[in-house]
Amino acid sequence: QAVLTGALARHWQVVLLTSRPVWVRRQTLGWLGRHDADVHWDLLIMRPDGDWRSSASFKRDEVRRLAEAGYSVGVTLDDDRRNVAMYRREGLPSIYIHSGYHV
Repeated sequence: QAVLTGALARHWQVVLLTSRPVWVRRQTLGWLGRHDADVHWDLLIMRPDGDWRSSASFKRDEVRRLAEAGYSVGVTLDDDRRNVAMYRREGLPSIYIHSGYHV
């Protein structure tokens, strides 16, 4: 992942779009800080409190919001095959990254 995100960062802004709830932002930022040599990122988007949509629905809507804000999505990476399928339905190139979290 480090090599891939580093390579992508040379050409694009890296947006971390996670369906983790915002109430774990501090822990997420702590993890990212401990792994800053492994994961390059420019923007972190987390699920707002009280948002119970599926991960795929949340991420689809956020990708659409990014596009409306002028971002051009070059490629997506995800560890959940359902999200990869959603990105592809949206016409976005997507790469599955096995994390061991989702089966």
